[in-house]
Amino acid sequence: MAAPRKGANLTKRMRAYELFVQGHRRADIARELGLTKATIGAWAKADQWEGRMERLVATANEAADHVVGDQLAHALAQLKLSVVRRVKELESLCGPSQEPGLRLRAIQAWLKLAGIDKALPHPTSPTTKADLTLLEDLLDKDKEEEDDGLGIG
Repeated sequence: MAAPRKGANLTKRMRAYELFVQGHRRADIARELGLTKATIGAWAKADQWEGRMERLVATANEAADHVVGDQLAHALAQLKLSVVRRVKELESLCGPSQEPGLRLRAIQAWLKLAGIDKALPHPTSPTTKADLTLLEDLLDKDKEEEDDGLGIG
């Protein structure tokens, strides 16, 4: 703030700026402080109220952007960790050692994540002959993998 001239009331001048920052109009500030609009206008110009307010707003916006950016980065990091955990769970459920129905549901979850919702039939309620054929093929493959592990075949 510019130094007030001799005789100016520093307390009122500071209070005037405070009211301006709070959003009061200059006419209302003048009325509240018992001053003329011209005096308030002169103080506003000399002390560069508008420019100071713009800098305050810009600084506040930058701070808010920084905070939001940090929060977003943290949320994305948490999401990434969660996805990694879920992928590991799905990978283990898709393994040949799992019960076929559970394995099929895990595979369905993978396909759903990939955006392919109807690629596999529901394991407990196949609705078409193609569904049954696909289930039988998957079950036969499981059986072959189990037999290979036992040295059969």
